[in-house]
Amino acid sequence: GDIGFTAEAFFAPKLNDSGLIAFEAVTFSGDANQGLYLVEGGVISAIAESPDFDIFRFDLNNNNQIAFASLSSLAPDGDGIFISEGGAAPTVLPDPLGFGTVEGPTLGDDGTVAFDVLFSNAEGDLVQGIFTQNGETLELIVDDTGELIGLSRPAVNNKGTVAFTAGFDVGGGALFSGTAASTTRVIGTGDMLFGQLVTSAGLTQQTALNNEGQIVFTASFADGSQGIFRADPEETPVQAVPEP
Repeated sequence: GDIGFTAEAFFAPKLNDSGLIAFEAVTFSGDANQGLYLVEGGVISAIAESPDFDIFRFDLNNNNQIAFASLSSLAPDGDGIFISEGGAAPTVLPDPLGFGTVEGPTLGDDGTVAFDVLFSNAEGDLVQGIFTQNGETLELIVDDTGELIGLSRPAVNNKGTVAFTAGFDVGGGALFSGTAASTTRVIGTGDMLFGQLVTSAGLTQQTALNNEGQIVFTASFADGSQGIFRADPEETPVQAVPEP
């Protein structure tokens, strides 16, 4: 319905299970403002808005938390990842590695944020990595110092599992899933799927991974065809219990 809010442009509305809506908008009231807004019960509140507010995507979970990355005066260093709890003023996550621009976080219901970012490693080299962060706990999932390049924005579920795509130094690419402890190749260039040779695989960040660990992805094949598929996690085999 009409809730009496006008703007020059709207972007990326999101809805959670409790009916909370979050969206980006550009408004003109004197200076041009970009903002992130919350709608609850027909009432709009601003999470953050400013002429220098430059947001790089956001995500809304089912516990009414919002995570977003921004270049703005909201952070001491001018950029960062922020968390807002139920529309409260956003707080910036600790940044022990001095991250560069974060392309955009995804957010699980447990408050775990997953994101890809450029950072400087111990040798001073610029590295792309995928991380998860919950409060002050920061974990590296994977980086591009090995055989991988071009890491995508990850999806994350409520168990801290992430899914992402990446290319290989030697060419081609694949879809991966896992945690900081271990990641697994799901499907990629050169694999066979339903009798067809895979040439590429991709996923939609934020919505590609559910809490059961299932991943929905697109795949293209050598004959020019393509399709949408679901990958299910391998089930743990039942272990026999020896009798005493």
